[in-house]
Amino acid sequence: MKPFLLLIFFLTTLQSQAQQAFHIKGKISVLSGSKELILQTNAGEIRSGIQADGSFSLNGEANEPGIAFIKTDSSAPDIIWIEPGDYSIECKEIHYPGIKRVLFRTPALNGPQDAKIQHGYSQSLYSIRGDSNQTAKEKYREFALKYLDSTIRKFPHSKALPEILRSAQNYIGDEATAAFQSMLDTDQRTDGNSKQLDNYFARKKKIEAEKYFEDFSITDSSGNVFQLSSLKNKKLILIDFWSSDCYPCRAKHPRLVALYEKYASKGLGIVSVSLDDERDAWVKAIQKDKLNWTNVSDLKGWDAPVALHYYITSIPFAFWLDGDRKIISTKDLSDEEIVKLLQ
Repeated sequence: MKPFLLLIFFLTTLQSQAQQAFHIKGKISVLSGSKELILQTNAGEIRSGIQADGSFSLNGEANEPGIAFIKTDSSAPDIIWIEPGDYSIECKEIHYPGIKRVLFRTPALNGPQDAKIQHGYSQSLYSIRGDSNQTAKEKYREFALKYLDSTIRKFPHSKALPEILRSAQNYIGDEATAAFQSMLDTDQRTDGNSKQLDNYFARKKKIEAEKYFEDFSITDSSGNVFQLSSLKNKKLILIDFWSSDCYPCRAKHPRLVALYEKYASKGLGIVSVSLDDERDAWVKAIQKDKLNWTNVSDLKGWDAPVALHYYITSIPFAFWLDGDRKIISTKDLSDEEIVKLLQ
C-alpha cells in the first residue's frame, strides 16, 4: 500500500474510533470497602480505580448505543445508557431496608441526550413509594405513562425510547404498550427492545391458543434425554431459561436455590433450560451455582427449538406451570403466590 493511502487509512481509523468513544468522569460516595468501579457494556467490561476523593474515570468504545451495568466491586449494579460522548456522573452506594447487599445508584448524570432521557426514567422510579404494593404499582403506571408520552412528543426519534417502553410494559399494561409501540419510527422498531415486545405479543398469542407448555425432549447435564412429561407428582413447575454468561440469570440463582430447598418436598419442580453452546461452561455454572434440579440444554444457543417456539430472545425468562403443564404465568411469583399454588 502506498504511503499516502496508509496515512488516509490510519486517519480514517482514528476518526472512526473517536466517533465510537465514550468518556465517563465522576465521583462516588462508597459505604463499603469498594476499590473499583465496573462498567459492563455490550463490548465487554471496563474497570476504573476509585481515588481517595471518590473520583474515577472510565473510557471505552460503544459498539452500539444501549444499556450497560455500572457498579462497584462490592455492590449490586445500576443501569446507564452508553453511547459515544462525554459523561459526568455522580453516584453512590446505598443500603435499602430488607436488602443485605449494598446497592448502586446514579442520582446525577450529564451526557448525551439519550443517556439523560433514560436516566430520567430509571432513576425516578427509585423515588416512587406507596402505602401498599398496589398503590406503588399505580404510581409507577402513572409516572411511566406520563414520561413516555412526554418523551415521544419532545424526542420522538430517541434511541432510548424502545428500551424505556419495554421496561415500562409491566407497569402500563399491554394495551398502552402496543399503542406507544405503534408511534415508534422505523429505526426504533428494528431495535432489539422493540423486537422483544414483538416477540412478547407473539408469545402471548401462542400461549392463549395452546394453553399448555409443549412436551419437549432435551438432553440433561448427565447426558440422558429428559422429557417434560416425565416430571411427575409436581404441583408447580418452573421452566427457567438462562445461560452461563448471563449475569442477571446467575444473579437469580440464589433465590431459586432457596425456593427449591424450601418447597421441593411440597411439590415444586424446576427445569433449567440453558441457552449455552459450550458444554463445559454450562456444567461448571451448574456446579458453581448449586442447581440441584433438572438441567437441560441441546447446546444450540439461541437456536434451541424450545426457545424459538416461544419467541425467547432475552434471558432470564421463565414460565410457571401447574402439574399438568398448563401455563400459569411468565412473570415472577412471590413466595405467597407460590405457597398458595402448592396447597
